[in-house]
Amino acid sequence: MPAAAHFPMRAPALYPLSGIISGLLLARHWPIEPMAPAICAILFACAASAAAKRASRLWILAFLIAALLGAWSYGSLRLTPIPQDKLLKLPTREAEFVLQVERVVTQRGLYNQTSGLARIEEGLPMHRVATGAPIYFRLNLSENSSFELIRGQKIRVKGLLTPLPPKVIEGSFERYLKDIGIHYRLERIDHFQVTDAAPFFKRLCHRLNFRFQHYLSLGAPPESSLSGIYIAMLLGKKSALSQEQKVNFRTTATMHLFAISGLHISVVAAVIAQALLLIRIPKAVTPLIGLPLLYFYVEITGAAPSAVRAFLMVTFFWSSIALSRQRAPLAAVVASAIFVLLVDPEQLWQIGFQLSYLVVLSILLFALPLYQSLTKQYQAFKYLPKDDLGPWRRATAWAVDKTLLMFAVSFAAWLVSAPLGAGFFGYLSPYAVAVNLLLVNLAALTISTGVLALGAAVLSVPALAWFLNHAAWLTIDLMETMVVANLRLPLAVIECTNFPKTLSYLTVWLFVFLLLTANATGRHKLAFWGGPIVISLGLAVGLLQS
Repeated sequence: MPAAAHFPMRAPALYPLSGIISGLLLARHWPIEPMAPAICAILFACAASAAAKRASRLWILAFLIAALLGAWSYGSLRLTPIPQDKLLKLPTREAEFVLQVERVVTQRGLYNQTSGLARIEEGLPMHRVATGAPIYFRLNLSENSSFELIRGQKIRVKGLLTPLPPKVIEGSFERYLKDIGIHYRLERIDHFQVTDAAPFFKRLCHRLNFRFQHYLSLGAPPESSLSGIYIAMLLGKKSALSQEQKVNFRTTATMHLFAISGLHISVVAAVIAQALLLIRIPKAVTPLIGLPLLYFYVEITGAAPSAVRAFLMVTFFWSSIALSRQRAPLAAVVASAIFVLLVDPEQLWQIGFQLSYLVVLSILLFALPLYQSLTKQYQAFKYLPKDDLGPWRRATAWAVDKTLLMFAVSFAAWLVSAPLGAGFFGYLSPYAVAVNLLLVNLAALTISTGVLALGAAVLSVPALAWFLNHAAWLTIDLMETMVVANLRLPLAVIECTNFPKTLSYLTVWLFVFLLLTANATGRHKLAFWGGPIVISLGLAVGLLQS
């Protein structure tokens, strides 16, 4: 049994996190003058400190209230205010802004358009959008233009300012924009001017991204689509996927393999850690070397919010090892969630943020205890001394152990993601547990092979990079074959476009409550049996209503 099963699942920071989430929800729906709750938050924090000295449990309640009031005050200052309905109903009009590019969504996509997310640096009050507000924009480029959009650039643009419709479809791109506080888009931009170039580091990462795409294509036949999947998986370039591939992976609930997130960051972090171990770098020094390298990878792939969140999780986890020599994954996850919400409170409404942390929480509090319980019952050759096991029996025992671990992790991830997927995206994939059980491990193998291939190319060993690329394409071909085969099965995808979103949240939060209760009391069977029953009932009720 790996040491992961013995990690302490204690995280006192869950109390302030609960207060922060509640406070931000209040700030979204009832923004107020921030000074009053801020002063009350300080008073309750002082009360919590006094109660803690008297060993009274009242400090928990006082600290929770302090976090709630503080987040309410903070959210009222930081959250983007929702425009009034009368402003959203105004007609489309021409507007001119100076924008600072924060994220590139598409680079020369359909109809030779480049789009991104930016923050307004300069604008006029008559344009209805305040300075500093986020906005979505789309540039029209000529076929002969060599312009490349880079994060950090400042551009002066003139186009048509259009408000997002008051009601949008769940799971749509407009819904995503609203969830991150964007209520306007600027389109039909035919003329623009770069006023300030991107910082050197951003330009370097942009160039390396294109260089890495070349490295990952070494040896690829011109007509092959495998290199596109390879590039999308390693660098997050979903534009490298064909439309058919996007539909296949999306409907089988495996599109997460191409969003640089926890899987990618954890695999890359593991490769870095193993490389540092091979050159005999002390574990206490690993974060000092590994974290900058890992952050470099995050920036090269575009620094998507999911990648940044995963990086923060690894940062807090590695730091806990370096500082206290005790691994505390739950505490690291909670600390990273608090940090993310303090830096960017808008992420609370993003489905990606919710899925990232809920899936990790389910893995820690459901999958690992379930894996520990399964190994006690189904451990291969458990009555034989380990010294008496031959090579084949050792290999069999290892395979059984890893299969149980993969099943527990896949099942835990599916339990928490199925209701949210049904509520937000309108489909349910019953075979996602089995599919992800295999695909996630193949994807991890592909990512680790790709990292080694990039390392070989950087070290000027193209023959080794060529060989590793071909090995990765074999794995990718198997993955794509499995996805297509899954779609041919009966009831592979169940459409549920009217699945109640409220029911999705209610089901998931009841599941989380069971996990936390089971972890606090040590009664893990409560989660093993109660969790799947809650999820199954929630899905059944939602499917009947849809």
